[in-house]
Amino acid sequence: MNPWRGLAGLPRASFLIALATFINRAGVMVRPFLVLYLVQRLGFEEARAGWVLSLYGATTLVAAPLSGWLSDRFGPRRVLRTSLVAAALAVACYPLARSFTAVVAATVLFSLCNEMPRPALMTLVAEVAPDPLRKQAFVLSRLAINFGLSIGPALGGFLAEIDFLWIFWVDAAASLIAALVLLRTPLPAAVRHERPHGSALRVLARDGALLCFFAATVLNAVMFFQHDSTMAYYMTHHLGLRKFDYGLTITVNTLLIVLIEVELNTRLSHWSHRKSLVVGSLLTTAGFGSMAFAHTWWTIVGAVVIWTFGEMIAMPAMSALINDLAPANRRGLYMGTLTLAFGAGLTIGPKFGMTLLDRGGPHLLWSVVAAVGLLSTLLYRLLPARRPAELPAPQ
Repeated sequence: MNPWRGLAGLPRASFLIALATFINRAGVMVRPFLVLYLVQRLGFEEARAGWVLSLYGATTLVAAPLSGWLSDRFGPRRVLRTSLVAAALAVACYPLARSFTAVVAATVLFSLCNEMPRPALMTLVAEVAPDPLRKQAFVLSRLAINFGLSIGPALGGFLAEIDFLWIFWVDAAASLIAALVLLRTPLPAAVRHERPHGSALRVLARDGALLCFFAATVLNAVMFFQHDSTMAYYMTHHLGLRKFDYGLTITVNTLLIVLIEVELNTRLSHWSHRKSLVVGSLLTTAGFGSMAFAHTWWTIVGAVVIWTFGEMIAMPAMSALINDLAPANRRGLYMGTLTLAFGAGLTIGPKFGMTLLDRGGPHLLWSVVAAVGLLSTLLYRLLPARRPAELPAPQ
C-alpha cells in the first residue's frame, strides 16, 4: 500500500512548494552546529556561545509576526522568495564575523532572515490548496520538512569534519535553490485579495478563539520541545544511555512521520480540527508523561511512539485550524501567530525542563510536563469546533 496516496489530489503548486521546502530543510546545517563553530573555530567560551544561540531563538519571536504581516501586504510567495535569498546572503557572510560584537550582529541578521520564510511558507501552502485538501497540504509540507531534516544535520556533520565553512556555503546554496524553485510555483488568481487595513494587534486581541489557541499551543510547544533538550540529558546522564541511543529514538520519530502521517491523516480527515487537537495533545501528554516510568531504551522508544502519534495528529490540525480562523486578508498574520507560539515554546521549554530536572529529578520533570500538556489539552477542548456563524470573523 502506498503510504502517501492521500496526497494524490493536491495541485502541482503544492508539490513544488514541498520540493522547495525539502531543499531548504535539507540545507539546514548552520544552526545545529553553531555552538560548535563558535567554540571550536572562533574560540568562544561555552557560556558565550550558548548566549549567542539563545539570541538566535529570541530573534525568531520577531521574525514570525513580521513575516506574517509582510505576507498579508506583499503576498507570501514574494516574502518567501525574498527571505530565502536574504537568508542565503546572511549565512554566506556569517563567517566574516570574527569578534563577539560582529557575531552577535550577524546572528540577529541570520536568525531574522532564516526564520522569516516559515509563516510565509505556511500561508502559501494554505492558499494554493483547495479547501477539502488543505489539511493534507500541511501534511505534505511536514513530510518535506522531515525528509529534509533527516538529511541536513547528518550531511552537515560530515562537512563540518572537513571544514566548518562548507556548512555555511551549502546552507546558503540550498536557500537559493529553494527560491529558484518557487519562481516556478503558480499562484492561483483566486487568492489575490485586498491588502488589510487597521491595527494587526487589535485584530488578534479581539479574536478570543485565536487567543485560546495561542495559549494552548505555547503550552503544547513547551511540552513538545523537551524532546530535543531535557530528553537527551535525561537519557544520557540519568539512565546512562549513549548519545547514539538518543539519536536512534529521534530516527524512530522521523521514520514514523514519513511512513505513517499521510495515511493517518487521510483516515482521520473526517475529524474536526478541535477533535484532532484534543486527541493529539492527549497522546503527546501521555507519551511525555510516561517518560517518568521509562528506564530502558525500549521503554523510551515506546514513549516516543506514543507522542509521535500525538504529533502526527495535532500538528497538521494546528495549521488547518489557524487557517480556518484567519480572514482571507489576514492569513499571514495568523500563520505568523502560530509560528510565534512555537518560538515561545522553544524559548521557554528547554530552560524550564532543565530547571525541573536539576532541582527535582526526572519524576518531577515529567510529572510537571504532563500537567502542562493536560492544561494545553483542556484549552484546545474549549475551542469551537468551527467558528460560529453568528460571530463575524475579525477584519
